[in-house]
Amino acid sequence: MRLILLTCAVLLAFAAPAQARWFPLDPLDSGQVQRPVVDLGIETGGGLVYLKDGGAWLSRLGSSGWTRPAALSGPGTTDAAVAAGARGRIAAAWIQGGVVYGALVGTPATALSSGGGAENLAIEMGVNGVAYAVWAQNGDVRAARLAGNAWEVVATPLDVDPARAAGAGALRPKVAVAADGSALVVWGEAFADGTTHVLARRIYGTTLSALPQDATLAGGSADSPQVDIEYDRSYAWVAFRQDVGGVSHSFARRLRASTFEPPAALDGGNASTGPAIGMSSSGIGHAVSVAGGTLLGATLRRDVFSRARRNDRFGGVTDVAVATSERNDTALVWRAGSVVRARMAPDTAGLGRAALLSRSRLGAVAAGAPSASSNRVGDVAVAFVQGSTVGVAMHDVPPSAPTLRDLPDVVGRRVLVRWVPGQEFAGRQRYRVLVGGRRVGTTSGTSLSVRLRPGKRRITVVGVDRRGQRSERSRRQTVVVRR
Repeated sequence: MRLILLTCAVLLAFAAPAQARWFPLDPLDSGQVQRPVVDLGIETGGGLVYLKDGGAWLSRLGSSGWTRPAALSGPGTTDAAVAAGARGRIAAAWIQGGVVYGALVGTPATALSSGGGAENLAIEMGVNGVAYAVWAQNGDVRAARLAGNAWEVVATPLDVDPARAAGAGALRPKVAVAADGSALVVWGEAFADGTTHVLARRIYGTTLSALPQDATLAGGSADSPQVDIEYDRSYAWVAFRQDVGGVSHSFARRLRASTFEPPAALDGGNASTGPAIGMSSSGIGHAVSVAGGTLLGATLRRDVFSRARRNDRFGGVTDVAVATSERNDTALVWRAGSVVRARMAPDTAGLGRAALLSRSRLGAVAAGAPSASSNRVGDVAVAFVQGSTVGVAMHDVPPSAPTLRDLPDVVGRRVLVRWVPGQEFAGRQRYRVLVGGRRVGTTSGTSLSVRLRPGKRRITVVGVDRRGQRSERSRRQTVVVRR
């Protein structure tokens, strides 16, 4: 028995660090909650907005996890959105009393529209901190730009023909922001022949491009546009649903400068709805759609989509979302009946196992697509409402290994061990100092004074995140301890 216990202790001491994994919904609020939207920053931080009791509420991702929600707006709020950037920068927008308001979180709100009638709000922030909000209002698509902490409204509607109805319902606008601070907006617009088309237009500062583009194929109405853009504004992908020969299909088209390239089918020829697309700034990613209650996924590599394949197991899929990191790993998220599931599509490996993100004790997941976002390294946040609870599930990447600072070859019995923290964007971490594989101390700082016995000693450090996931060990340093 003593030998077995010793063997187990050795195995535990040298056990591999935790791998990235999914963690189910963390409840943040309850009541009459609806329409959550989540966005992670490029590295640290992020924001969650949702509606409750007629107002918009905000929770931020900090070092200890998601903060206690705080009210953004008062009664009469019908929509809210959030966008996170670098170094904790977060912008939020909401519709209250039919008027759009925007704020860099921590500064006063600014009215971005007037006269009421606003709906279908979306917001996105680029790598340089510039954000654009877009919305529909009285049949037009409108936009405003945030630079620094100042908002500026785009003076004219984005519609190709402002006399036509645009932006309502499934024609709602979406926006993506390139590294230079320009934006690409997509929306649906009704044409004189009774069909609806998916259109795209760039915004430079607050100046509209003179060359709006039509992504629609011949054959029927198109709607439900989604968009993502590379750091280089010249290259973007637009996904959308369209009727072809009386059958609903999902397509994507690459916008190169001011020209749409030929369409790519996202559903393998099956009838489908609800396309979603996500890609990294280098143009690698994934698109999904729903076909006959199944999740179809197609990878995007070298500017070409693979043939769509089924990516779920149990069926009943109704709503989907995707989020891609700068490491080119994509999270596929879907709602099937009363549950939400997800799986990772790593850049260099096969699809990971499906994880259940909802919690059975909380009841059924509310209708609608979950909101999903990834930071640079592949931490993923997924927000949804379950029962009367709103919260966030996460795919959490463990910390990278700390870097041990050099020690003298020969030391005294009391040694100050110092290190540089490993990378961890989803919260704070603590550190374990190991001597000969055994823990001798734990701290939240970046140094620890330890007492050593005489002789040759091997020192390493391990990072542990707020969920208990461990990093790889730092490089080992061997010192000789004087008697």
